[in-house]
Amino acid sequence: MEMNLKEYLRYTKKEEDLQKLFYNMSKTMKYIHGYDYYISNLNSSDILIKNVEKLSPIQYKNLKKVPLEDNGDLINRDIHNLAILQVAAYTDLMDYVRFDDSRYEQFLKDSYDEYKSLIPENDERYIDGMINRDSVVYYSDYVDRRNELELEKLQKEVNGGKDIDGGLSRGIQKVKSTSVGSAYSDADKETRDLYSNIMENRQAAFTNFLILPIAMILLGIISSVIIFFFS
Repeated sequence: MEMNLKEYLRYTKKEEDLQKLFYNMSKTMKYIHGYDYYISNLNSSDILIKNVEKLSPIQYKNLKKVPLEDNGDLINRDIHNLAILQVAAYTDLMDYVRFDDSRYEQFLKDSYDEYKSLIPENDERYIDGMINRDSVVYYSDYVDRRNELELEKLQKEVNGGKDIDGGLSRGIQKVKSTSVGSAYSDADKETRDLYSNIMENRQAAFTNFLILPIAMILLGIISSVIIFFFS
């Protein structure tokens, strides 16, 4: 079943589901950025969850090509705005979200202590950094790194404080692979299919970029041959 983000948040408040959803949203955003596109508007009505049971793939409707003169501000803005959406989802304030509004962002900073108890404990450091210290980190990268650190800690505990890459640690790896960080793996192909147009556009642009230099080289060779024969 397909549903937009605004509709989905009306009937679910489960912390684990929200974390998985925003992980997938972040991972998809990073994929889009990798093809030099950004999301011009993160309106919750324009973000589609194509399969609600899996919470993926995620379709962002408002995609635009990153201008050549942009120095990364549009990409950073996307990442920051997604963190604002996370806060709104955890605090049930989605209807009051304001993007690119300095007064709203100051409000989030000033009132952080009042709503931080509503944020999942293992996400507090991420949200604190994004809201209060203007950090720019993909949530999916944060989760992946957090899971890696947790795995390393478990491996050391099981191995008596030593880093031993033995069968036991591989067993832990298998258990840890069921975490939210691995939830996106099944959606990779679906996401690629969903955004195949931006991949094709990039390939076309790259091809067009190569055509002119190659044509100029061929023209130069042909001109040299003509001059040689008629000189």
